Amino acid sequence: MATRPKARLPTTRQRDVAGPRPRVLARRRLALVAFSISTAGGVLVFLVSSASLRLSALLTVGITGAAALCAWHRLPGPARAAVSYRVSVGARAGLLGTLAYDASRYLVVELGALSIQPFEAIRLFGELLVGPGAPLWLALVVGVAFHACNGIGLAIAFTLLLGGRDWRTGIVYACGLEAVMLAFYPNWLRVEALGEFTTVSLLAHVVYGVTVAETARRRLRVGPDASA
Repeated sequence: MATRPKARLPTTRQRDVAGPRPRVLARRRLALVAFSISTAGGVLVFLVSSASLRLSALLTVGITGAAALCAWHRLPGPARAAVSYRVSVGARAGLLGTLAYDASRYLVVELGALSIQPFEAIRLFGELLVGPGAPLWLALVVGVAFHACNGIGLAIAFTLLLGGRDWRTGIVYACGLEAVMLAFYPNWLRVEALGEFTTVSLLAHVVYGVTVAETARRRLRVGPDASA
């Protein structure tokens, strides 16, 4: 009885030519996602630990940045081009989403004559990053920049993972962000008007999620294939 020849496993060279497997690509993309939300991750580390915000952000950005750099260099050319396009789309969507987020917070507070300060966290972030004794204008500039990094980074993460989905997915994403905020921010900011805070925050996150999702979806539809 004739025996079947054993199947030969592909050599390393053959695997390199064929490109990495989908699971490997997914893991590398997750490393890039982790880096994109690293500043937001630094905030969470700060809120749940006794570390300073500067140290927390430095650690999360440094660790995830090193992993993302390795993952980036190991991506094949076509996948790298696709990821680059998604990152650029996510950055634009994040900028628009952050502007819409802040505008909606301001309008709701002003039109509703609410008592909360919608941008108090931005000032506090700036003061924590620049340290005590720094001029107020510097704290505000740094706080706004940090806030923008968070908004843009979260949008890049959405675009890398869920880009192409419509506003409904954006709302689900926004609700996830809102849940994290409600778990930590009221206690940190010592919010007294929790109902007002929740209303403003939830509405702003929904506006952010819809803006990011729809901006990314439209850009990805007319741009090069970014599904890799």
